[in-house]
Amino acid sequence: MSQLKEENIDIGEKIGNAEKYVSDNKKSLTIIGGSIIAVIAIYFGYRQFIVAPQEENAQKEMYVAERYFSQDSLNLAIKGDGSFPGFAEITENYGSSKSGNLAHYYLGISYLKKGEYEKAIEALKSYDAEDDISGAIALGGIG
Repeated sequence: MSQLKEENIDIGEKIGNAEKYVSDNKKSLTIIGGSIIAVIAIYFGYRQFIVAPQEENAQKEMYVAERYFSQDSLNLAIKGDGSFPGFAEITENYGSSKSGNLAHYYLGISYLKKGEYEKAIEALKSYDAEDDISGAIALGGIG
């Protein structure tokens, strides 16, 4: 029984120490907590209002370039046709989006097919593979 009372006293003492620490450092803890909340809000705001619209626009613009790529119209796929941008412009404008990343892959493979190896290597090195197959193809293209 006496051991149980000692544990209760220790717990009560520790709670008292924690309360004292919080009251002594209230301003610092408030600033730290507010900073964490602000960073989280900025991150989600960036994803919601910047990355999401970029992704949507990149997908719309890439459609035509992908069609040219599938038809082996490599110059049009790379540079665009005047009405729609090619992969080069898409990588410049939307490089941080998933579609912009994929445009790096298409751009590199297009340059590789044209025999422009230095440009192909540069574009393929910028590609961040999200699957094993395209990553292996990109590494093979660099090699």
